[in-house]
Amino acid sequence: MDERTIRSRRPIRPAQRGSYSPSHGSPIRRNENELYPHLSGGEEEDDVDQELIELESYADTNSSLNTTLNSSSDVADCGGIKVSRCRKEKNVKYYPDGNVQEVNMWKTSEKILLPKKADESQGMIKIVLVGIGVVVVMLAAVYFYLTNHSQIGGDMKRPPLRCSFEQSVRDFPKQDKMLWKSLEHGVESVLNNIPTKPSIFLLAYEDIPTANKITRSIVERATDCMDSKVNALVLSSDDLAHHEMKTDYGVVITKFKNQLEKSGVMLVHDLNKVPSKVAPAFHVFCDGLNPLVDRSIIFLTMQLTDNSHSSSYANTLHLVENYLRSNWSDMENFILDPLIARVTDQVFVLNKE
Repeated sequence: MDERTIRSRRPIRPAQRGSYSPSHGSPIRRNENELYPHLSGGEEEDDVDQELIELESYADTNSSLNTTLNSSSDVADCGGIKVSRCRKEKNVKYYPDGNVQEVNMWKTSEKILLPKKADESQGMIKIVLVGIGVVVVMLAAVYFYLTNHSQIGGDMKRPPLRCSFEQSVRDFPKQDKMLWKSLEHGVESVLNNIPTKPSIFLLAYEDIPTANKITRSIVERATDCMDSKVNALVLSSDDLAHHEMKTDYGVVITKFKNQLEKSGVMLVHDLNKVPSKVAPAFHVFCDGLNPLVDRSIIFLTMQLTDNSHSSSYANTLHLVENYLRSNWSDMENFILDPLIARVTDQVFVLNKE
């Protein structure tokens, strides 16, 4: 706040000592409101902080005889600006011969009281509090960012889990190379949760001995990669032909869910021979959107009874779908179509070794 000093046009009169001359007349003691018309009013001082700026002081004499004057002070208001006045006076004694024993000296000083507006003080407090809040939020954000970044960084630094089928490739050289690559990718996706959903493979075959050897090797390797504590869940069409299962396929889900969760691998032989009343259970097991057991690998096998399949994937898929539709012909299409779409997610034909 800038300091300003206001000077009166009236010159300061020095204190007089010695003889007193009546011809001079009594000194005029001007009212402060006349001398400073802009300094008027009488409101009490605000409770807010104030800065004091001394404006002016002047001296004058009082002509009163043997008069005792007291000190006084007041506060005036000038256009919202507070002005403090302080007046101090001494005893005055005059003698008839004109000698002055003591001349009264009185001094009036005025100070501007420049208030700091209350709302400004409150505004500063609010700004400080807001600033503190912003700093706290920023520090918290940095902390959580660093914490999460550290965790993410730790996960990214961890090498992805692998599952190689190199031994199976050497043991079964006549099989399609795409089969082994797809198996590795499917198992590793489950191991690394990319994404978290089952990997489903339908293996069609003609030669039963070859199919048994290959599926056994594949299931054992997948179980090892899943680090399962128990053996894979292996089911035949006969295991799924019980009366209670045909009545309610939910029995299959309830009975085998826990085993699948423990092992992470399931093998179902001859899917096409599974009763149509039980087959909808695999609509649940093979659900990729809302999986029953998300970290699971499911192998389904199906025997082709003729030699009409070809190396074309489209033709093979079409052949497998026809087999399933033929065996589950009593199932309504709105149930059959999505079921076939899920169990035929990845189809491969096992060649005779």
